Amino acid sequence: MGTRNLTIVLKNNTHRIAQYCQWDGYPEGQGLTAYNLLKGDLAVIEQSLDKCKWITEEERKDVMRQAHEEVDEDWDGETEIISFNVSKAIQSLYPHLQRDHGALILDTIINATDSISLEDGILFAANDLFCEYVWIVDFDKRVFQGLVPTKYLGYQALENQESYLDTLDLDIKMTKVFESSLDDLPATEQQFIESFVRLE
Repeated sequence: MGTRNLTIVLKNNTHRIAQYCQWDGYPEGQGLTAYNLLKGDLAVIEQSLDKCKWITEEERKDVMRQAHEEVDEDWDGETEIISFNVSKAIQSLYPHLQRDHGALILDTIINATDSISLEDGILFAANDLFCEYVWIVDFDKRVFQGLVPTKYLGYQALENQESYLDTLDLDIKMTKVFESSLDDLPATEQQFIESFVRLE
């Protein structure tokens, strides 16, 4: 389902990952994907953040060039409109740069053998028309949080609303509906899902 969302990972008071995703932003989707990865490889994910950097314009052009070459299509070095085949090539070569990847970015950085260039999607957190969920993995405060746009609030809000989003110079209208210690996450998937209390 097209439920747009953002997966943010923090360390040393800054976001090292802000991964936009087009699909399945709800708890049973990207939330559950993040939960399962955090349950399995928490320490490795934290260590792997040192591999992350923001993609440069030159790197972005290299991605486009490689993808066009992969499917034997010409590229003028500027045009951003791409064919279906080029899109599939990017997905194969650089899955983390596609809109489908979402919380799987946590697994991607674990398995990266070198530095990995990421898109910084943090501005999407302020888009309360289209951003339907924000998932935050905060290694400074050691918490995992879930937030939804206040105007679409469908879950019971938490009393403590503090999050990394408060530190950004953006007009963000999000309500926190989930928070758990990274060191004491819900024991099962069912318990994780049941942490979200739907409003009547």
